[in-house]
Amino acid sequence: MKRLERIAPYLALLLFTLLAYRTILFTSDTFIPWDLPFYHVPQAVFASESLRSGQLPLWDPNTYCGRPIYAQLQPAYFYPFRVLTVLLVGPSPHVRMLRALEIELVAHVFLAAVFTLWLARRLGLSGAVALMAAAGYQLGFFFASQAEHIGFIETGCWLPLAWLSVILLAEKPTLPRFTLLSLSLTLMLLAGFAPAALGAFIAVGLFATLHAILLRSGPRLVLLTIAAGATAILLAAIQLIPAVELTSLSIGHLRATWKGSGGGLPLEILKTLIRPNALGSLTGGDPTHEITLSYFYCGIVVLALAAFSLFVRPSRIKFTILGLTLVSVFGVLGDYTPIGKAAYSMLPAFIAGPYYPTSWMPVLSLSVALLGAFGLQSLQFLRRWAWAIVLLAAADLIDEYRLLVQPLVLGTGQALFDQLPGSRHLNLVEALSFPSGIVVHVYRPQHT
Repeated sequence: MKRLERIAPYLALLLFTLLAYRTILFTSDTFIPWDLPFYHVPQAVFASESLRSGQLPLWDPNTYCGRPIYAQLQPAYFYPFRVLTVLLVGPSPHVRMLRALEIELVAHVFLAAVFTLWLARRLGLSGAVALMAAAGYQLGFFFASQAEHIGFIETGCWLPLAWLSVILLAEKPTLPRFTLLSLSLTLMLLAGFAPAALGAFIAVGLFATLHAILLRSGPRLVLLTIAAGATAILLAAIQLIPAVELTSLSIGHLRATWKGSGGGLPLEILKTLIRPNALGSLTGGDPTHEITLSYFYCGIVVLALAAFSLFVRPSRIKFTILGLTLVSVFGVLGDYTPIGKAAYSMLPAFIAGPYYPTSWMPVLSLSVALLGAFGLQSLQFLRRWAWAIVLLAAADLIDEYRLLVQPLVLGTGQALFDQLPGSRHLNLVEALSFPSGIVVHVYRPQHT
């Protein structure tokens, strides 16, 4: 029984993964569109054909007048999981390689959930609450909207593991823990999407800095994190050195001169936090909004719990996550806010060039999932009814949710929806405040 309890969260996350990507994995007429089949697959096929002919995939004679393809980051020829995929599939038609890359991508979504589960547990979120955090990140807007960008997905996979490594180093700095952080950062660099790796590096550095300040872990943690980043750059030098050289010889090094104020997503994108199709991109109602940049829905229950967590049981680690949430919001909005525009203007050219505001999407998704789990754990007084409530919510048999925020800090609590297998869309019906300080939030399920 104890063994089953240990593996049950992993089986649940595996089930969530298979259900979320069931049409991709188990049908022959559905596939991930756009960049994955038309950009990444040809590069993977070229690698497999080069290896079959006894050559390394270094020079591509078929594009332009030839190019050193290994010097580009996006083919990810030095990323261990891409190498494994190419070797296992071997020379094959494009369709077979596409399916292989889809499996590689889905495996990373599952790994991201597992790493988030470990991170949540280390943050003090136990049992089903930690499972909700993992599912919240796994099924959140980032992985759902960016499936075509396999390098972005695979970079986001290692973010929770890097944060976990920082926490472990703060607790006890050891060589294995330092190595774990260094390898996590190395895999981000090798995954093949420079803007995502840059954003993840900044997010890990901010996490370490906030942890050092708010949780008083000291400047040593920041120094160790910087050292791990430097180690990762050295480990990834086989990919980074030719990429930097190629960039310096191409117009790529001029990117920062024509990006203006850095770009970003408009403020109206925040509407999709509450209504997934608020901008009409999911149904094609508004072609001006690209679907991969118009979807920030993470589940109304998760969002409500994340907001609820801000008012109950304040803690230093929660403020750390909240700080990253705010930074990622301004990061995603970019030059649509004065803060984002000012921050971009201060970036050096070598960072401003590959920087994308959307690189903050995994940071925002992970932070909201963790805050939602903190909010859920604050409802511990309903422990005995937690499973019953989760089952009713999962079956969509609850007509109305009433969340009462009491102006009282108890210091303890119990999770309520920690066994819920997925998010539920709710509409805010009413919000009442009383002279005593109690605030009542009334939600009803959104039926479509």
